[in-house]
Amino acid sequence: DVSITVRYAPKDTAVAATPSAIRPERQSITLTCTADAEPDVTNYSWTKDGGNVPSGASVTGGSLQISQLNRAHSGDYTCTADNGIDPDGQDSITVDVTYPAENAEITCNKAAAQHLQSSSLECTCTADGVPAVSFSWTKDGSTLPTGATTADGGAKLVFNRLAKAHTGTYSCSASNGIGAADQADVSITVRYAPKDTAVAATPSAIRPERQSITLTCTADAEPDVTNYSWTKDGGNVPSGASVTGGSLQI
Repeated sequence: DVSITVRYAPKDTAVAATPSAIRPERQSITLTCTADAEPDVTNYSWTKDGGNVPSGASVTGGSLQISQLNRAHSGDYTCTADNGIDPDGQDSITVDVTYPAENAEITCNKAAAQHLQSSSLECTCTADGVPAVSFSWTKDGSTLPTGATTADGGAKLVFNRLAKAHTGTYSCSASNGIGAADQADVSITVRYAPKDTAVAATPSAIRPERQSITLTCTADAEPDVTNYSWTKDGGNVPSGASVTGGSLQI
């Protein structure tokens, strides 16, 4: 009799994750590498993202175990199986370590001084988290006003034409279904030139000689009016008139 054993390199190499390749932080995971080979595989080696396996990973033969996962453990793990016959067998698996949305932040494409009425404005919300984070917006705790829309899957707040009614505090809620949502706020103040300017006379615009009169000028503006100036019939105010800000008194 003669016994013939056909020798071959590792094939059908496979990596499996227990209990799953998607795991929350602070939980454990075991990656198991198997291969069909003759003779049996004598060496299993592991890499993560093409480099060394991370701190906290324990390798025993075809098994790689991490007892306390953190987000740095996310990545592609590759097992190489070697039995002394080329080529080596190889397989990879992607591990995703899940964690709640955090570090929510809002950035706008214009500085506050450029938030001018009738101009456009875009504000973008970003946050970290696995799985992917989704975003929702509110204004002063309520739904968005007319003229405010969202884009890019809800991450972007868009104003094509800013209006006075858009002034307020906007909140972005970032969530991914794990733990509590994270939130970021931005205050938008729409700036506009003086409008609805009005002059009122006290007690009346019709007054007898030797009586007093006060003219008061008001205007709606953002920021507030910083200077009021007065003229009479296109020239200087008359002698005896006292001007204090928006008030002219005779």
